[in-house]
Amino acid sequence: MKDNAGIVWLASYPRSGNTWLGIFLMHLLSASGQAVDINELRSKLGDMAIASNRATFDEIAGIESSELVPDEIDRLRPRVYEAVAAASERVSYIKVHDAYLFTPAGEWLMPVSATRAAIYIVRNPLDVAVSYTFFAGHQDFDLTIAQMADPDRILSFKPGKLSEQLRQRLSTWSEHFTSWINAAGIKCHLVRYEDMVDSPVETFTAVARFLGLPYDAAAIRDAIECARFDNLRAAEERHGFVEKPAEVQNFFRAGRVGDWRDYLSAIQATKIVADHRTVMERLGYLNPDGSPRF
Repeated sequence: MKDNAGIVWLASYPRSGNTWLGIFLMHLLSASGQAVDINELRSKLGDMAIASNRATFDEIAGIESSELVPDEIDRLRPRVYEAVAAASERVSYIKVHDAYLFTPAGEWLMPVSATRAAIYIVRNPLDVAVSYTFFAGHQDFDLTIAQMADPDRILSFKPGKLSEQLRQRLSTWSEHFTSWINAAGIKCHLVRYEDMVDSPVETFTAVARFLGLPYDAAAIRDAIECARFDNLRAAEERHGFVEKPAEVQNFFRAGRVGDWRDYLSAIQATKIVADHRTVMERLGYLNPDGSPRF
């Protein structure tokens, strides 16, 4: 891996803000002060938009993933990321939803040898449950809440059906967080979604500083303005967004902190807190009496 290259993982549980962070970085790296097309994420940030992209895996691995079972794919994924890091002349910023887990061969799925650093974006699981439900299109909050507490939760895998993305093992919302924050051998910077919304200048400046990117006030503010949620939603309405599944109405839906209060029942909210209390307390998502803070 070259000194000026390697992979920076933009890691999160789904619907937690890593696409938003990626778009901010794309604008900051453009250094032009001009808005950049949101559909240029791959070309601006590196050779892979997301670590689970099937077509990119096939191209780099030199084998059709459709001919392999998921465990065989997972054994090859570290080699693919090593190849990306070795071939690139610059840092690659790659979105990833996989938990930081071992492959069936007993090595880290995201190899330390290919990794420069990681940014982990975490969001209040109460809001994640709502955003993920709307994104899934099934309108069943109880199902999403159960999935977020399932240690065997897998994304993009249905027997007999080929997804555009490779299988992603999520584990529970809590275990997903701890897997990355405790990742051995990787420098990991934690970002709360709520701080991206409420304290954007301080939060995004800290990200840029951690990554060794320009973090003068003017550049940060320009990139924040270009990546504002209402601007992203407007851009999606005008030009579409390549990451939006065909069955989903909008990729950028609301982006609000506390959105769960308009959708979840008291019983549903209590269930989420019970499932994830330890991590929620650690992240400041709960008041001293155990009630939700945000």
